[in-house]
Parts: sequence; structure tokens; C-alpha cells
Amino acid sequence: MFSQRIVPSTKDYVIDSVGRIDHDDGSQTSVYLALATQLGSVPAAPLFGSKLFLLQREAFTTVAPRNAERFTVEALAALVRAGRISDVSVRADREESSGFLGVLLTYKDQSGKPQRYPFRVPVGS
Repeated sequence: MFSQRIVPSTKDYVIDSVGRIDHDDGSQTSVYLALATQLGSVPAAPLFGSKLFLLQREAFTTVAPRNAERFTVEALAALVRAGRISDVSVRADREESSGFLGVLLTYKDQSGKPQRYPFRVPVGS
């Protein structure tokens, strides 16, 4: 199964050298959608998505990075159960002088190939 690849930082499709939308035969798009979709926002799949949006309402304390890590693992649980990804590891750290957490997600795709997925999460004041 192929899906369009999305650049996590810009939320744009990846375009190949001849102007066509590039396709992802791995897990990157599934991971992106699981993290970027607000939990409960898809009526047909109410358990799909993440709680990362809740961090926008949370104070920027030492708890915020741990919550980001937990919310990320929870959002990816269905992909792990389905065998699409495995060996999930998440590390979140406060970005100095910004209202964001820098999150590094690593996992193995279905073929066993290690993947790195860095992204940023906005956190309230």
C-alpha cells in the first residue's frame, strides 16, 4: 500500500524531481497522521490520534516533556499492535527561548529498518 509522503515540519507533500507527489511505502505518513490528528476528532475512528494538542494548554514545567513522550507512545500504540512499527523510543526536551518541545521519535518500520522522526510540539506559557 502506498500513501503520499508528508514533510512533518511544513505539512506539505514531498514532490519528486519531476514534480510528482512522492509516495511512502513505509510508515512515515501513518506516524505523522497519528501524531498530528487530535484524538477524538475523527468520528469514524474516535481512538485515532494523539493528545499532543493538550500541551498547548499546559504550563511549561518539567512535566511537559514527559507528557509529550507519553502522548506520543499512546498515539502510536495502534501502529505497534498492527505490526506497522516496533521498538518505539521517544525523547522530548525543552527548546530554549521558545514555546516548543523538541521531540525525537525513533522506531523500526515494518521491514525492521530504523527510522528517526524529529518534530516540535507547542507548549503553553
